[in-house]
Amino acid sequence: MASGKFQFTHYLLLQMFLINGSITFTPFHFDKETNLNRKFVHTREELLLTRKVTPEIQSPGCMCRANLTQDLVMVVHSAARTEGEYFARRQMSRETWGKDAREKNVQVIFAIGLPLPSDPDTQLELIQEQAEYGDMVQFQFIDDYYNLTLKAIAITNWLHQHCSMMKFIVKMDDDLFVNMDRLLEMLPKFNSGITGHIYSGDIPPDRDPTSRYYIPISVFPDSVYPRSVSGLFYVMSSDVLEPMSRMASTWSEIVLDIDDVYMTGIVAEALQVTRTKSSEMVFRHVDSGCNVEVEELFSLIAFHGCASSRDYQELYWRWKNSLDQREYNRRFRQSLTKILLVIVVMVDVLIVTILICQLFGCQRRIKHLFQATLRRIGVTHNRISNI
Repeated sequence: MASGKFQFTHYLLLQMFLINGSITFTPFHFDKETNLNRKFVHTREELLLTRKVTPEIQSPGCMCRANLTQDLVMVVHSAARTEGEYFARRQMSRETWGKDAREKNVQVIFAIGLPLPSDPDTQLELIQEQAEYGDMVQFQFIDDYYNLTLKAIAITNWLHQHCSMMKFIVKMDDDLFVNMDRLLEMLPKFNSGITGHIYSGDIPPDRDPTSRYYIPISVFPDSVYPRSVSGLFYVMSSDVLEPMSRMASTWSEIVLDIDDVYMTGIVAEALQVTRTKSSEMVFRHVDSGCNVEVEELFSLIAFHGCASSRDYQELYWRWKNSLDQREYNRRFRQSLTKILLVIVVMVDVLIVTILICQLFGCQRRIKHLFQATLRRIGVTHNRISNI
């Protein structure tokens, strides 16, 4: 008990340092004033925080276990919230594709930062949530949109330390549909490096000061970004964990606060990490509902294009029901094929018997045999009707 009190006191002191020291944060929502307080790059002090983890929110159950049968671990960028949409996304993930992952013995970990210092109750609630689910890891920096690069670096460091025995790692956001069957089916076909949705063409930095993705020329003077993979969902082979962890944490140049550009673009380019495009990871803009047909999901690994966690949950269950119907239809077709094959064989036997009897004069036997065959076909018909 004393240990827990000490850890919580340590948390409060850390929060005070984050506010009064060199580490600042911006709110989750974006408006035109946000960029005025934004630094665009991370400092050496901030990078040091990517190796610090809250002990209460990294239980032994959250470590990657060597006895997992799948060569895969999935890490989800989540938020330090215990209510509202961000918390709902985490719950949605646990109850939908995350449940499928657990049933297939794939570990899912939710990576979070620290809540705002003005909300200490949330930290206590997160500790309680970890005690219930045991599937989170918390890093020691403020959970903020412009700290996503810190979170991506922290995840890479943590995975290298705890999950290097896994062959593949999925890094993803918390607002996605995931087809676990398709992901595991395609896993052996993934190459070394990073596989995901690669932005097509040359992507220039956004120079609009009112944009969420604004990057000044003084910070990044190049006219285009390096070729990068969308941070929404990508698969990384574990052999690149160590070099990417090392370089991302010690990069002597700028550390941009746009996570996918920095990690899968700048760092991966410097290390010459192979980046492979996958057409089965589809990300679409949407204003309401979900911008996809259920049938399309059977051939996808991941989909982003729903307006809320509730929409994702409804989409998942529509897909799941459709999947059950597909399985029912498949089994029905198999049963029907077998029954029809039996009927064909019986008819062939009857025809051969008739021909033989015509040669040897056994019309009475033919009649009895014909009636028995009709009775058998009638039983078969009833079986088909009852399916």
